Amino acid sequence: SLLDKLCSVFGCSDTYILCKSDEYNSIDFSFSPTNAARDDLDCISSVHKIILNMRFLNKLDDGD
Repeated sequence: SLLDKLCSVFGCSDTYILCKSDEYNSIDFSFSPTNAARDDLDCISSVHKIILNMRFLNKLDDGD
């Protein structure tokens, strides 16, 4: 969905994008968007998905 794609590109939760939460843990890396190509955004989105999934798994692990 479009919401999932936005979450992946910006590296945040759907509740943050929908203004239902103020929690945003930024994912810092060096990137110049001036000459960004579609492939670059796809790559960034993929990395953000991995990081968000890792955070989710860590949260589940901490709950045990």
